Amino acid sequence: MIKHNPSLRILWPILFLLIFTITGCQSIDRKLTNLETPSQTVKTSFKDFETSPKDFSSQDVEGSSRLIGKCTEPATLSGRISLNYTLAQNEKTESLHGKFTWKQHKEATLIGLYSPLGQAMALIIVRPELTILSTPNRPTITAPDPDELLYKQLGWPLPVAELGLWLLGCATDSDEKFIQASPQNPELTTTNGWFIRYNRWVPYGESQLVPKRIDMTHSPPQNSPITTIKIRVVVDDWELTSSNK
Repeated sequence: MIKHNPSLRILWPILFLLIFTITGCQSIDRKLTNLETPSQTVKTSFKDFETSPKDFSSQDVEGSSRLIGKCTEPATLSGRISLNYTLAQNEKTESLHGKFTWKQHKEATLIGLYSPLGQAMALIIVRPELTILSTPNRPTITAPDPDELLYKQLGWPLPVAELGLWLLGCATDSDEKFIQASPQNPELTTTNGWFIRYNRWVPYGESQLVPKRIDMTHSPPQNSPITTIKIRVVVDDWELTSSNK
């Protein structure tokens, strides 16, 4: 007759849990390894969104003749975005980090927002008269104001209406005329109080420079539910549709 050792009854569940944990971690590691290509490395903090030493700063480049020719240039971009904002009610700071795709032309702008691992969080279509927002497992919503729609539905104070200009290194002044940043003049202030600094530039083709890293800050009015907004964008890929490289 076989005698059962009571201690084994305690050890078996522990051994099973240990084997399951090790196997699960290895499976997760394999998935992360497959996802994390050089352009998909996960970023975990605002300071992590840096650029490589080969990028140009304002001291590296002379002259602005190679900048984007038009502030309304059709463009396709992708990269990483970090958003920090402070709530007025409790002074709590919220942070969001992820990836984005951005395709803009005269008729519309198509924006994709993704988690650091590439999971789709939102798809936004911005047209002059209407904005369409699609999110996983929710009905599609439309509204005339893209910034208000995003904040109400997602809780993100993301200035989508003007971000297309800022990505191209441009803004508008009080007369609605275009103003353009450069490596020598890397700072812009918008009429609604956004401060934009272009910290890095990279060559596009053989004849142009495009922004690489953009830092944006804003202090909304006192009655706003948010007191401070900080956004950092790092553009990894550029395509200017109508430009000659």
